[in-house]
Amino acid sequence: MMKALLIAALALLAPLSQEVPIGVFAVSQGQKERAELKKQKSATSLQTEIESLANLRDYYVARMTRYRNRAARIEFQEGGDLELAKQLAQHADQLEGVVKQIEMELSRLEKQLEGLLKS
Repeated sequence: MMKALLIAALALLAPLSQEVPIGVFAVSQGQKERAELKKQKSATSLQTEIESLANLRDYYVARMTRYRNRAARIEFQEGGDLELAKQLAQHADQLEGVVKQIEMELSRLEKQLEGLLKS
């Protein structure tokens, strides 16, 4: 009789002990999925920001090139305004500083993205 009660009690407890790890695994799996989703959103956000900064850099490089070309053209023309050429060259130098800052920010974001993708 005692053996029968012990077997019945173990039979009742066995399914419960098996359900707990399954529930823990399900919660753990949900946390992993949420963490992965958060990681993907962060990566997408960083990629968007990198693309935007790259476009901005290209814009400023184009403007800088136009100013330098115009300054060179004015400088070598007969009767060209050397003061205007000098001002254009200075403005192009300022834009070059902006481009360098953008490139520094791009490299920082790319390293951040690389670290995020490695983890």
